[in-house]
Amino acid sequence: MLFSISRTRAAVRHLKYALWISGTVAAQAAVAQSISLEDFEAQVNQRAGTLSGYESYLTNPDPKRAMAALQIMLESGDPTLVQMALSVGIYSADANLRQTALEAFLAGTPSLDLFFDGSETVKDDQIETYNALMRGYRGSVGAKNRASLSLKIGAWNDEKGCYLNLDAPDFCLLRVNATTVSLQLVSSDNNTPRQWVVLELGDDGALGGTMTARYGREDLGPLGLTMRLSE
Repeated sequence: MLFSISRTRAAVRHLKYALWISGTVAAQAAVAQSISLEDFEAQVNQRAGTLSGYESYLTNPDPKRAMAALQIMLESGDPTLVQMALSVGIYSADANLRQTALEAFLAGTPSLDLFFDGSETVKDDQIETYNALMRGYRGSVGAKNRASLSLKIGAWNDEKGCYLNLDAPDFCLLRVNATTVSLQLVSSDNNTPRQWVVLELGDDGALGGTMTARYGREDLGPLGLTMRLSE
């Protein structure tokens, strides 16, 4: 028994020593990885200067050079450059840059969230109908008659000139131009006809518009629509 206790105490001492060694090494590594304020500021300035250099190509007054820069950055595979190209391109004053950036954004996005605002138009006696409308769109209704659904974007179809709807692959989902996205809503409920709506790009980083909502013979009035492109 004494031998067993002695071995146990020795093991504990060795464990404490090993933990002290590992803690010391970790502390030294942390010190080695620290950076002075001066070095930090220098790296920030260098990186900011590099990013500003890329951005200057996107805002070049020569539209051909700006478009070339946008395309190269989108094709680079660098997440920072891709995000910069999208952010600058979508809000560019050049219509071609906006359309190219919007198309690239949609092509690289598997799904988009669409929000409906029926807070001002859907009456209390229409709530059940409103819920049925949204179920047909594979969406759901939340508080204050605000609803949402997720749109699954399919591949570009040259023949139809649109991005297809993965949930309804026989139908177009999106068409894009410089300032708007045309969106076709397809319901699984025969009481709701297919409907194209136009969403316009706003300064708040969202596409917005309205739709005339009908379910069967019942008119639910205009619903506000929003699709966010950025946080």
